[in-house]
Amino acid sequence: MITERAVAAAFNDRGNGFRMAEKDDRAIADYSQAIQVDPTYAFAFKIRGSIYQRQGDLDRAIADYSEAIRLQPTFAMAFADRASAYQEKGDFGPAIADFSTLIRRRCSS
Repeated sequence: MITERAVAAAFNDRGNGFRMAEKDDRAIADYSQAIQVDPTYAFAFKIRGSIYQRQGDLDRAIADYSEAIRLQPTFAMAFADRASAYQEKGDFGPAIADFSTLIRRRCSS
């Protein structure tokens, strides 16, 4: 039996292929399908956010990174990418807060 996570992972993996081929719309569609199948799939939110950020859609990118962090509070790359998106947007307070979180976690481990 194929699990929902396995189906979500298949959409995610195909999305990775489209992302690498610079077919952003198809990649976003596959990441969105992965999320629809498994709404707890933090990695799909994070990667979809990175495409939105690359496209300059910073609000959507930040929303996806935030959801990835909500689902997986220790997801360091989601914090780093969200901080980067905040910086790019000129919203330096939240960017500094996210980078500070990363530093605290790194220093306490």
